[in-house]
Amino acid sequence: MGKVLSPPPFEDAWRDLCTQYPEGSWFRDSHLAEGKGRFQRIVRDLFELIPPGTERPVLDVGCYNGFFCFLLHKLGYRTSGFDGIPDEVLPDRPLLLGKIGAEFFQGNLNECDPFRRCPLGRFSAIVLGGVFESVFNHPFERLSGARELLAPGGILGAARSTRTRWRILYGCCAAGRRWKAMLSSRRRPISAPTGK
Repeated sequence: MGKVLSPPPFEDAWRDLCTQYPEGSWFRDSHLAEGKGRFQRIVRDLFELIPPGTERPVLDVGCYNGFFCFLLHKLGYRTSGFDGIPDEVLPDRPLLLGKIGAEFFQGNLNECDPFRRCPLGRFSAIVLGGVFESVFNHPFERLSGARELLAPGGILGAARSTRTRWRILYGCCAAGRRWKAMLSSRRRPISAPTGK
């Protein structure tokens, strides 16, 4: 049996992340402070299903300023970001993502093919944390588009909003194009399409 790995200390990575933003800023004092427990749960679930490593890349859909990419990088993942907001509006994002060597893909989830600039079959995990509620046009088609970016055995995790529970959906690529919800006592799956 293989050695069981443990993630780098979350608190160390969290402190590193917080130092990227000035004290007294809304982002640090409100968004990060209020969301810390939620981000810890996402990291815990990711680590259980997809252990960190550079050969197991993670795509953060709705990455905003790149903070979650940065946190995951500090915990040992290779990360990429995806967002509809251009760099001109968020000039600090390229700086933060540049510090960790993360790629950035721009796309709007309400476009017909928002992931057209992203490589197919590359990502071991895709995180949609708090962006799903902004998908107005055919949300399950967008999930299907995200599924195409997953490597075989990859996972897709989604939260309907920043205030709701984190849920993991698993795109079972090897067995066809079916979604299979992962069940546990701590999460209730959201419904997903089945069929080819």
